[in-house]
Amino acid sequence: MDAFFSTPRFIKCLTDISMNLSFLNCTRKEKKAALMEDLIRINQHLPANVYIPFVNSSLRNHAVLHIPPNECHVFQTKERSPFLICIELYRPDELSEHIEK
Repeated sequence: MDAFFSTPRFIKCLTDISMNLSFLNCTRKEKKAALMEDLIRINQHLPANVYIPFVNSSLRNHAVLHIPPNECHVFQTKERSPFLICIELYRPDELSEHIEK
């Protein structure tokens, strides 16, 4: 994993985790432990220049601060291992709205 993340690299890391989990031949509990380890490694590189653009008209409006490893869940299907994560975000425009009021 690189020392610094870009947004595309961050998204690729998340998709790579899903692919890697699908190749593991183990229980769901063991897959969750592997996912948690991967999220801990990602968190070591955050905060970085990583954002999630939820609104098309605004770039970089949700900066990723942290992914709580204990809040993850692995789903198991025959072909792959999708997962659910929570992402703690920082939204600078929301902070400025509170200051202006």
